[in-house]
Amino acid sequence: MDVRAGAPSRDPARTALLIIDMQNDFLAEGGAFSKRHCDPHQLAQTVAWLARAARAQGRVVVWVTSVYGEIDAAPDALRGQTHTGSACCARGTWGAELFPALVPVRAERPAGTAEWHVEKRWYSAFRETELHARLAQAGVTGVVLCGVATNVCVLAAARDARRLGYDVDILGDATAAGTAGKHAVALREIEGLGGRRRSWADLLSDGPGPVHIAGIGAGETALWCGALDERLAGDAGAFAAVEREVAWTTMRHRGGEVPRLVAIQGERSPDGAMPLYRHPADEQPEVCPFTPAVDRIRREVERRVGHPLNHCLLQLYRTGRDWISEHSDKTLDLARPSFIVNVSLGRQRTMVLRPKRAEDGNAVQKVPLPHGSLLVMDLETNRRFYHAIRQEGDTEGEGGGPTPPSRISLTFRHIGTFHDPATGAVWGVGAPASHRPEAEARARARSAVPEPEREAAERGEAERMLQLFRAENIDPTFDVAAYRPGFEALNFRTLRTAQEPGGDR
Repeated sequence: MDVRAGAPSRDPARTALLIIDMQNDFLAEGGAFSKRHCDPHQLAQTVAWLARAARAQGRVVVWVTSVYGEIDAAPDALRGQTHTGSACCARGTWGAELFPALVPVRAERPAGTAEWHVEKRWYSAFRETELHARLAQAGVTGVVLCGVATNVCVLAAARDARRLGYDVDILGDATAAGTAGKHAVALREIEGLGGRRRSWADLLSDGPGPVHIAGIGAGETALWCGALDERLAGDAGAFAAVEREVAWTTMRHRGGEVPRLVAIQGERSPDGAMPLYRHPADEQPEVCPFTPAVDRIRREVERRVGHPLNHCLLQLYRTGRDWISEHSDKTLDLARPSFIVNVSLGRQRTMVLRPKRAEDGNAVQKVPLPHGSLLVMDLETNRRFYHAIRQEGDTEGEGGGPTPPSRISLTFRHIGTFHDPATGAVWGVGAPASHRPEAEARARARSAVPEPEREAAERGEAERMLQLFRAENIDPTFDVAAYRPGFEALNFRTLRTAQEPGGDR
């Protein structure tokens, strides 16, 4: 029976996510056919986020697993339709069990969600199973395919789904095969059947949103997709409005320009004080007052995280060749507790999280940052993981279409250190002085010191601050109390030859 006709729909309530064969024999070390063209732990993490997002969007979620070796038929009748030969996914064996990283994800199914398990003996999830009948009963007209192997069971499911009349979305970055070549050929064949190749993050824009994805990094870090109302930035849209109103400039690190354009905006008090955020840079751009579109976005983000955000580092990644190296943000000047919030506009880029120590696992997490998304990072994730935006090509996206050229990143922070450019006073959580009057007295005392002596003291302070920045960057057990009593140095202009492993923020 053909379940539908007409133009494809992306209504999540009428689609089902089919998670295919994420089992030990296909993914775990020692499994019968565990060779994959990508890291299986990374794939499992992607599928975990995808399952949680699908539940939040109201999609049906179906966990499809294989049990092979139970069909009594002649070998010729089985060839190319099911597994034959050496044992694989035999009932009751370790190889047939769900990959361990996904066991808690499957178990956390919220009450009231449409979610079930389908066991299959053939490559196709539709053959001799109740899948088609249950999907039809649930009003499902489209399926989204993820899992393994792209060129075997995922392809078989796509063929039958199209034959039965379902719309088919195939997720190129949430499926895997034994080799990259087999994976690519299978994706093209599914597209030839009428399927649509998409990235898993692209699905997050389906429906009214927003979609919340937890389980990123450590602590309470989460990604909100579709969370930004385009109307906040005016009729031109958020990307165009921010790009137009911001005075972009360059920033230097270790004597060279960083590979992106930057700007810094902050909340200026009536008496001229500005929030001060220090990180490894020779000199930082001037902190300008919030521009209208950025300020409207800030207010919306404040509403979501529940605390003030008085500072924003804006970065314009002009093409896929612009990047930021692996690092942890420096927390000397952050108010605590607070979140670091990254808003993405324009081109989707991927934030790569890598654990600093073995206790947090070896798997890299690749977090997509689609247009209008908010990555809310807690300080525990920042402490235990590096993060980076790596270079990528500019030809086409996962869905096969042209990739938008530029991305704007707005990183909002709640800063607890302040600077008065007129007097040179520095006070707050990252400075020796807690309050402004004391800071102004210290600034006057510094100005009275002979210049050679003052420069030597500034250099010594900057060197100590840089050493602690290095320690925070690499040590997942770093204690922020090591920054006490704080610093009055503003940048590392006098230390341009210093070398720091890690990043630029």
